[in-house]
Amino acid sequence: MQRIIKVILVLAIVAISATSAVALPTYVTQYTTTYGAMGSMMAQMAQCKLCHINPAGGGTRNGYGNAFLAAGHSFTAIENLDSDGDGYTNIVELQAGTWPGDATSHPTTPPPTACTSFTYTLGACQSNNTAPVISYIGVPAGCSGGATPATTQPCIYVPPTPTACTSYTYTLGACQSNGTAPVTSYTGIPAGCSGGATPATTQACTYVPPTPGPVAMKVSMGAFRNGTWYINTMQNGMWNPTGDTTMHFGMAGDMPVMGNWDGSGTKHIGVFRNGMWYLDYSGTGTWVGCGAPADPTKDACIPFGTAGDIPVVGDWNGTGKMNIGVFRNGMWYLDYPGTGTWIGCGAPADPTKDACIPFGMAGDIPVVGDWNGTGKMKIGVFRNGNWYLDINGNNAWDPGVDTVMSFGMAGDIPVVGDWNGTGTTKIGVVRNGMWYVDMVGNGTWSPGVDTPMSFGMAGDMFIVK
Repeated sequence: MQRIIKVILVLAIVAISATSAVALPTYVTQYTTTYGAMGSMMAQMAQCKLCHINPAGGGTRNGYGNAFLAAGHSFTAIENLDSDGDGYTNIVELQAGTWPGDATSHPTTPPPTACTSFTYTLGACQSNNTAPVISYIGVPAGCSGGATPATTQPCIYVPPTPTACTSYTYTLGACQSNGTAPVTSYTGIPAGCSGGATPATTQACTYVPPTPGPVAMKVSMGAFRNGTWYINTMQNGMWNPTGDTTMHFGMAGDMPVMGNWDGSGTKHIGVFRNGMWYLDYSGTGTWVGCGAPADPTKDACIPFGTAGDIPVVGDWNGTGKMNIGVFRNGMWYLDYPGTGTWIGCGAPADPTKDACIPFGMAGDIPVVGDWNGTGKMKIGVFRNGNWYLDINGNNAWDPGVDTVMSFGMAGDIPVVGDWNGTGTTKIGVVRNGMWYVDMVGNGTWSPGVDTPMSFGMAGDMFIVK
């Protein structure tokens, strides 16, 4: 019977040892990893005494062991605690080689005195009457822990006295006829100043009166909007509800054209739609059905070009009658003899053929005009604010002879006309319903001479009659 009891005790001891061997080495390894050489030394001295009252382990934990358990088994989380109440923090005891869970084991040096207050170094006083703490020193000297240092300290904020302004840098408006320009804004000198000298409201300037421009247009501006035409019949550069003309011809998506279709010398309207030309041949300003020119009381319906082409109109052969054509990716296809049908390339060498002219490039906008006043219509293109015009009328680009002019900007719509009635076609652009035209024909914008005019609106297509 005694032999059986001994066997049972041995098995129990083995079982207990096996349980400790499973749990304890994990924390010993953690402890050694956390504290390196210091941890290895303490672990070798006594693995269990660190956390248990019984040096052999098991049973009741000491204060350090309880703190380790409460901290979720984190050694670093309890470093600054005094688990055994002997006046020394746990980390100080571990560094000194004494046991943080045994009040009788502690360093021989006395524990540091707790801080009762602090001497602060402060930053600048803020407008909320507090100054941030930059650094601090505990009182008494050499103390540790105790009172919690503040992050700010009260102070009396004194606003800085601004430097008075001695003068100003001005931004001016347009010079007026009285020799003064209004001050639109100003900046004090020196930088950041306030008060002091009183800023002026005007500044002296030299007034240059504008050169008077033409009183009236010699052509009529026009706008096309979803099938409705608005013509400035009064030629005064503005819309006149009574006096100007409104016509309905075409539909939304059409491209407007205007020309002397019947050789009468009077320009009539028309539209280009997906390769078809619908021309107000009789000049009624309304749609009366196809039939012209065989029936001069009807409108003309002519297939010439394809969808995506840009329509062009001009007196290609000098007969006094406007003929049609299209511009396609840098190529001009012109109804040179005025038959209203495509009969193949060959003009002007063969006047019975149509003209096929390479001038410009894809993305250009074609323009037609008598650029030098010879009475012959010539071609050109508008590209991102630049005009490339066939001045000598040979249907080819001749560097040094033909002209490049910069007038307008990318996105503008080019318009041409004899604005002042001198006999030469001049350039211009429309931007969101505002017309900027080269009234004097010098190829540049001349403030005081050239005058912006508002006729139409953004999204309209524009034409000159």
